[in-house]
Amino acid sequence: MALNIPLKTVKPNYELKAKVIENGCCALMRKISLTKWKLGQAEVNFMNNGEVDQFVKLYSLNQKLSSRLEDYDPEEIEESKKVNNASYCRTKRLRNRVMAMLKKDECIFLTLTFKNSVLNNTNEETRKKYIKRFLKETCYEYIANIDYGKKNEREHYHAVVIAKDNKIDNALYSYGSINFERVHLRSDESDFENTSKRLSKYVNKLTNHAIKNTVRQNRVIYSRYNKKMENERILKKVFGVDIQFV
Repeated sequence: MALNIPLKTVKPNYELKAKVIENGCCALMRKISLTKWKLGQAEVNFMNNGEVDQFVKLYSLNQKLSSRLEDYDPEEIEESKKVNNASYCRTKRLRNRVMAMLKKDECIFLTLTFKNSVLNNTNEETRKKYIKRFLKETCYEYIANIDYGKKNEREHYHAVVIAKDNKIDNALYSYGSINFERVHLRSDESDFENTSKRLSKYVNKLTNHAIKNTVRQNRVIYSRYNKKMENERILKKVFGVDIQFV
C-alpha cells in the first residue's frame, strides 16, 4: 500500500538572496554565463573560419571572471544560480504578458508615489492594497511592482497598464502623485518585441531590488482576466462608445 508522505518544503532564505544580490555574486554569475555563451559562439567561428582573436579574448575574460568566484562561498554561488534562474523565468513571463498587452491596446507606463502622510500612517501591505485597488478601478489590465528611490529609498510603484478611456485621472489617486508616459510603438513586430523586452526587464529588476531592500519575498502584481471588462474594452475601442456590462 502506497504511503502518502508529505514532502518537506524548504523555506526560501531571503536574507541570503538579499546578500548575493547586494554583494555582486548574482551579477558575476550572469556575466560568467553570458561570457561562456559568447565563448561557445567564438569557438564555432574559430573552428570554421580560423577567427582566433575573439576566441582568445573571450577565453581570457572567462578565466578572469571565474577566478573572482573565489570571493564567494559555495552557498552564495548556489543561491545566486537560483536567483538568476528565477529572474530569467519571471522576465520571460513578464515579456509574454507585456507583449500581449502591447498588441491588444495602447499602454501607459505609470509611476505612483505616496505622500508623507500615507507613508507615515500606513504599512507596506496597506499601500500595496491601495495600488491594487486604484489600478483595478481605472485600468482594464495592468502589471505593477514596488520600487525604492535611489537617493532616499522612498517607496513607490511602477506599472504598465491599459487604462480605461486611454487616460489616467490624477484626481482618482488620493495617496500621492502619478507620473505617466505613453508607450509609443511602430507597427512592425520587432518594435513590439524590443519594447516588451525593455519593459519586462525593468519591472523584473524591481523585484530583486525589493528583495535587497526588504529581505523578504516580493511578487509582481498582475491583473486577473475579467471577461466582462475585456468585452467592454473591445466594444469601446471598436465602436467608440461607453458600454458597460451588468
